[in-house]
This record gives sequence, C-alpha cells and structure tokens, in this order.
Amino acid sequence: MGEIFLREASDTILDFTGERMTAGHSGQVEFEHLHRYFFAREFCRDKDVLDVAAGEGYGSAYLGQIARSVVGVELSAKAVEHANASYKRDNISFYQGDARKLELPDSSFDVVTSFETIEHFFSQEDFLNEVCRVLRPGGKLVISSPDSDIYSCPGSSVNPFHVKELTRQEFGGLLRARFAHCDLYAQRPMTGTMLLADLANQTKGPNWTFERRGDHHFEANRGLPRAPFVLAVASNEPIGVGFDSLYIETSDVDSGARALATLTAEHLRQITKMQESCAEAGRQTRLLQQQLDKAINEAAVARALAKRIETSTTWRWSAPFRQFVDALHR
Repeated sequence: MGEIFLREASDTILDFTGERMTAGHSGQVEFEHLHRYFFAREFCRDKDVLDVAAGEGYGSAYLGQIARSVVGVELSAKAVEHANASYKRDNISFYQGDARKLELPDSSFDVVTSFETIEHFFSQEDFLNEVCRVLRPGGKLVISSPDSDIYSCPGSSVNPFHVKELTRQEFGGLLRARFAHCDLYAQRPMTGTMLLADLANQTKGPNWTFERRGDHHFEANRGLPRAPFVLAVASNEPIGVGFDSLYIETSDVDSGARALATLTAEHLRQITKMQESCAEAGRQTRLLQQQLDKAINEAAVARALAKRIETSTTWRWSAPFRQFVDALHR
C-alpha cells in the first residue's frame, strides 16, 4: 500500500470567485489544483517551503504534512486571515504579501511552489527574480501556468483574471533564462485511464497516449497532446529522475455511475407507466368500438323492421305508421 495522507478541509469556506480555488469547491478545478500540490509534495519532504499565491491555504497544508516548514504568501487579506484560522500549525504560517516583492530573507527556502500565478500580472520577471532571490543554492521551483495556445485557443472564452498568458515555449524560456535545469510537464484533465511503462523497463522518451477522436477514429501520440496546463520543475542543480503522475478521482466516476443508474431506473419507471397507459387506452378503445358496433347493429335491425312494417298492406297507408317510419329514417 502507498502513503495514506489526510484530506485537508476547513470548517469555514471562502466564497468561490471563479479563479481562486477554495476547499469547498469540487469538480474538475479541484482535481487540477490538488494534483499540482500532490506532485509538489515529492520535492518538499523535510524541506523549508514557500508557497506563493497560497490562496485560502489548503495547498500549503498538504505540503506542511511532509515539509519541515511552510510559509504561505497571499495577496488577499481575507484569504490570509482564513488560512491562519483554518490551517495554521507549528510548521505552517501565512502572511499577506505581493509575489513580485517578497518581504522574506535571501536564500531562506529549499523549495518554492506557485501554481497558476504568473499569468496574473505583467511584471513576470520581477516575480521570478524574487523567487530566485529567496531560494537557497540548489533549491527548486515548482510552478505551473496555462498554455495560452491551448487554454485560450481561438473561439474559447477569455479568463478575466488573467493579465498575461504564456505559451509553453515562452513559459519555458522565462525559466531557463534563470535556471540551469528545467523539466516541463503537461497537465490535462481527462476521463479515462493511463497506461504507464514500469520504470525498470521504460524506454527513453515520453509515454504513448491513446485518445478516441469521434465515432470512427483514435489518435496515438508520444506525450500528452492538447494539454491546457504546463507544470515545471526548475533548479540550478540537476533535478534528478523525473516521474509521471496520475490523479484518480473515483468519486466523480462513481457518482456519475450512480446518477446514470438512477436515471435509468427512472426511465424504466416512466416507460412502464407509459406502457400501462397505452394498454388502458387500448382497452378503452376496444370498449368504445364494441359499443359502436352494437349501436350500428341495433340501428340496422330497427331499419329492417321498419321496412317490413312499411310494406305491409295493413299499415301501409296508416298516418300514424307513416310518421313512425319517417322518424326512423331520419
């Protein structure tokens, strides 16, 4: 069995603005954010960590489970107050600050994490220069940003919180200008499975991915195509062996299956009810047809009787009889 660790959640929940992730939000946005922090945990064990743009603090709390110390920096005073009340522990602290001007000593952290931050301001160089300043020699930066070529492709809606999005090449260029080593990762939300080669026999190069492309085609790729997010690990010392990572959200799949089962059962109940209604309508139709047939037969017998009586010599010229016959024919 692998490492089991606690889910971090606050008793009080900040409002979800559409951009800053909160512990009360669920769904695809939550999966993306959690996965980045879980990925970063591998670099933070027993380290001093700075989490820039820490938001409401849940991610710093996950890092604090295995780090020596974690400092979370966040621009929003309300979010910092919430984080200190909800996640502050002996090895975790939060303070209000600007990512472009960190009020922290030089060379004070082994790892800096910052997810979906750099696209929120123009002065991206200032931010990265501050990161380099506070990192110790050989320290690592674990950072992510949307790939504008994918995330903001033609026809997509604009994210009003983003000021300057970067392409994968631009993002990598900014990092490589400051760090001797930089590994880039592609992050893509998906529903499906991932098949990974064992590290012992994995060949050089990215893994194969396979994707359904409509009703009649599949696509095979080396690597992960059309990934809207880029995650990087950068350092002036060798980073070491990289690793693939998979976040599995079984509750989402299970809830979908349960919803489908509920929907199917409801459909079956509706179909059964419709069949019963149709059967009742058929029975009523047959009853009405029988009543109509009986009325037609009775009318035919009455007309035949009237005809016989009309032709009899006894009643032929009787005025009362003629009136009766005329009434029947009408």
